[in-house]
Amino acid sequence: MKRFIRSYLRRNAGELAAKLSARTVIYGKGGGYLVADGEVPARILRDAIEKHLRNYLVPTAVRISLDEACRFPSFKGKASASNIAWLVVVSDSWGETAYGIAQEPDPRIDPAVREVFARARAQQMACETLLKMACTNEPLAGTA
Repeated sequence: MKRFIRSYLRRNAGELAAKLSARTVIYGKGGGYLVADGEVPARILRDAIEKHLRNYLVPTAVRISLDEACRFPSFKGKASASNIAWLVVVSDSWGETAYGIAQEPDPRIDPAVREVFARARAQQMACETLLKMACTNEPLAGTA
């Protein structure tokens, strides 16, 4: 990535994050794309995207509580699993941005393994959303 582009992203991360968070999607379990709606999900996503832009578009993970995760569209937590979830933001070279959310599994599993598993799963979900977006011209399903 060119130096001036990196500099631009870092200088304007807050403004760009506000714009991107309004159109960043997750693929809904019933099909179609969903945009995060509501004050808490919008703030979390905006902050994650700002961090993502400051990190030069490297996949970016943010730890969130299960209560916060449950406010996002199509996320359903499991009571038997951990109360920690991870949101990962990814971007492609065409400027599309997507996110995925995954909950850490059973608290009896080693904490380091739980974290790595959830972060990897969230990143996979985000990348799958970008793949689906690249292969179809499906419109946004709406908000949740």
